Amino acid sequence: MRPNNQVVDSILSEAKRNFEQSKIEIQDLLEIHVEMEGEQSGKRGRRSAQLQVLHRAAIIMITACWEAYLEILFREAFKYLLDHSDNPQGMPRAMKNMLVIK
Repeated sequence: MRPNNQVVDSILSEAKRNFEQSKIEIQDLLEIHVEMEGEQSGKRGRRSAQLQVLHRAAIIMITACWEAYLEILFREAFKYLLDHSDNPQGMPRAMKNMLVIK
């Protein structure tokens, strides 16, 4: 049985909101990159030191965004499983201890 989108959206609300906000910030970095690259756009060769720093910053930001998304997604999915379990007390203590509720 496949859950409807409304249920999925409510389960992933915090993860989805954070991810959407991070995507906007990453898009801003891409726009800055296009502005800085100017006439060099599409040409092969080494980019300026500033563009190289911008690339590294973008990679770090994308990686952090993805890591945060997965952490929140895991927490929300785990909470959903606990909330909808027939017997949450029957789950191993180590699993219950992994759930961090804000």
